[in-house]
Amino acid sequence: MYKSFSPDEDNESGFIAPAMIPVFAYAFREALIGMTVVNQQGDILEVNEVLCRMLGYTRQELLGMNKDDIVYAAVGTEDWVSRWKELAETQRLQMEKRFRHKDGHWVWAMLNVSLLPVTDDSYVYYVQLQDLTGRKAMEEKLERSRQELGPLFEYNPDIVCIVDMQGHIVSINSTMRQVTGYETGELAGHHCQRFIYPEDLETAAELFEAAKSGRTRTGEFNVSRKDGSWITVEVNTLPIQVGSRVEGIYAIAKDVTRRRETEERMRTSEKLSAVGQLAAGVAHEIRNPLTALKGFTQFLQSGAEGKQEYYEIMMSELNRIDLILSELLMLAKPKASEFAWLNPELVIRHVLALLEAQAILKNVEFLTNVDGSLSGMMGAENQLKQLFVNLLKNAIEAMPDGGIITIRLQEQADKRICFAIADQGNGIPEDLIDKIGVPFYTTKDQGSGLGMMVSRKIVEEHKGTLQIESVMGEGTTVYVRLPINRESGEMEGKRK
Repeated sequence: MYKSFSPDEDNESGFIAPAMIPVFAYAFREALIGMTVVNQQGDILEVNEVLCRMLGYTRQELLGMNKDDIVYAAVGTEDWVSRWKELAETQRLQMEKRFRHKDGHWVWAMLNVSLLPVTDDSYVYYVQLQDLTGRKAMEEKLERSRQELGPLFEYNPDIVCIVDMQGHIVSINSTMRQVTGYETGELAGHHCQRFIYPEDLETAAELFEAAKSGRTRTGEFNVSRKDGSWITVEVNTLPIQVGSRVEGIYAIAKDVTRRRETEERMRTSEKLSAVGQLAAGVAHEIRNPLTALKGFTQFLQSGAEGKQEYYEIMMSELNRIDLILSELLMLAKPKASEFAWLNPELVIRHVLALLEAQAILKNVEFLTNVDGSLSGMMGAENQLKQLFVNLLKNAIEAMPDGGIITIRLQEQADKRICFAIADQGNGIPEDLIDKIGVPFYTTKDQGSGLGMMVSRKIVEEHKGTLQIESVMGEGTTVYVRLPINRESGEMEGKRK
C-alpha cells in the first residue's frame, strides 16, 4: 500500500516509480503552496512544511488526523462528502474551501485535488492548497463597502460614473441618468470618449490617466446628452483601489452649464459696461478740444486779427485728439502675423535708445541689469516697444527732480521673462494702485489714462501679467512677466 516518500523515511512506494521518488519528494517538500496526500478514508498520509505553517499544526499532528477534522462543513452548505465522492469519477476537483487553523480561526484556500492510483482498484488523493485568506478578507471588505456605499453612489446628487481601466463605462447613478437622459444599459460597455466633445478629449484623457496612476484630478469638458445637446461638466476623477492596485475610476461630476452661461452673460455685461465707460470718456476727452476748435473757427470767421496764435492753439488741440485716437487704436488685438521670435534684451535696448534724450533732459539715468543669458521669446515687437515706452515714460515723469530708473531682466523657472522697471519717485498710494489702467483715470495734469490701459492690453495679448508695487516716498516697481512661448502661456492660463 502507501508508504511515505519523505527523505528521512523509507522511500519505497506503491504508486510512484522508484526513479521518480526523489524528484517528487523534492517538489512536494519545496513547493510554495500547501501540499498533502490523503487516502480514500480521508486520513492524512503526508504534508509539507507550507501546509503546516498555513494551519498552525506540526507534521506529526496532521499525520494523525482525518480531513474532516480540519475541513469546514457548515449546515446548509454544499454536500462536502458528496463532492469528495464525485472526485473518483472526475479525477480532479477544484473549489474554494475553509480549513480550521490550530488556534481556532478559519483559513480560506483554493483546493486542487487529483487522484494518484496505487493499485488497479485503489488510489490516494494528491491535494494542493493555495492560501486565499488575504484575498477573501479583501473581498469581504469590498462587499461591505459596496453595501455601505451603494445608496451613496445611486442617490448622490452629483453625477457619478464608474469606468474601467480601459475607459469603458461600467455603471452610472440616477443623477447621471436624469441629467443625460441615458439609461445604464445604453452606456454600459461603451468607451466614455464616445460621449465627450472631440475638442475636449485631450483634457478628459489627462484626468483619467492621472486617476489610473493613483492620483485625483479636476477638470472641465463637455459631454453629450441623449437628445443631442451638450452640457458642460466639472469632473473629479478618483482611483478605485483594491489593495495597492487601481482597478477602476470614479468620475464625479457637476453640471456647470448654467453657471458657465451665467458667467458668460456677466462677462458680456462687463464688456458692455467697459465699452460704455470708454465711450463716455472718449466723448468727454474729445469734446473739450473740439469745443475750443469750434470757438476759434467762429472767431476766425469773424475776421479776428493775430491769427497765428490761434492757429498754434488749434494745432495743439488737434494733436491732443490725434494722441487719444492713436492710443485707442493701440487697443486693437495684434495680428498673429505680428508675432515673431525676439531678443528681449534687444527690445529693451532699442526702447532705451528712443528715450535717452528725454531722460537726459529730465536728469534721469537708466541702469540695466540682465540676470544671466536670456532665451528668445515670442512677441509682437512694435506692441512690446510701445508697452515699455509707456512704462518708462511714466517712470521718468514720476521723478521731476531726476533719479535712477533700474531695468532688470530675468528668465524664470516657469519659462517666463520678467521685466522689472523701478523708479525713485514719490510712489503711488495703495488705494489708487487698483485704479491704474482704468480709462481716463490719471494722476497727471495732462494725462488721459489710456497709456496704462494700452499697456495692460498688450500684456494680456501676450498671455502675460503686469503687477505694480509701490512704497510712498521710495518709488514704484512695475513687473511685467511674459511667457517665452505665447502658446504655452495661453495653455497655462486655461489651466488656471
